[in-house]
Amino acid sequence: QTCALPIYTEQGAVGSKIFPELDDPHAMERFARMEELSRRARCFGIDVYVYFATGYDHFIPEWFWQKYPELKGQGFGPPMCTSDKRTLRYQAEIVRNLFTHAPSLKGMVVIYDHEGFYYCGNTDHSRLRCPRCSKSTCEALSVEVLRNLDSALRAAGGPAKEFIAWSYGVENWVENIIPMLPKDIKIQVDFSKGGEVVRDGIHHQTGDYNLT
Repeated sequence: QTCALPIYTEQGAVGSKIFPELDDPHAMERFARMEELSRRARCFGIDVYVYFATGYDHFIPEWFWQKYPELKGQGFGPPMCTSDKRTLRYQAEIVRNLFTHAPSLKGMVVIYDHEGFYYCGNTDHSRLRCPRCSKSTCEALSVEVLRNLDSALRAAGGPAKEFIAWSYGVENWVENIIPMLPKDIKIQVDFSKGGEVVRDGIHHQTGDYNLT
């Protein structure tokens, strides 16, 4: 059996060599609670994963964008732009923090399109609004983000940890990236979203959790 805990990039920032000004004073307390829960759950045969996302606890402060305007991305938050390699290094730091200080976690789940783990390449809409990412593709940007997170997970947690890449939107580029990903990344999909439902002659494109 499994369960998932949410943690957001901004909650796991500590000891950063990239952006120390964004360190969270409560990060170590969170890691300790996650490690304790994971150990207790293991006694009952339950594996604990983290659902890893960005910007849900608090947004990056405005003063940061004033200091680093070139890092401002497009999308919810807004997020940091991953076309700047400092962003990738910073995100990798946070993943290594997490699995170094909470080693009993089984792995990590990341929604990489539409919502969840935000970056300019989540959607074509966001990508095209970014002066840097518009020169790339959603496929290339997402593969770079997922490979980076996966490498950080392996560096801190070893090969036994599991990385689950979850597509949750209706972006038509998602299936293109599957053969581009490392074989150790597990693929999770939302099987019903975007499907057509017809009721009494009315056509409807379903959203989340279609149980009709």
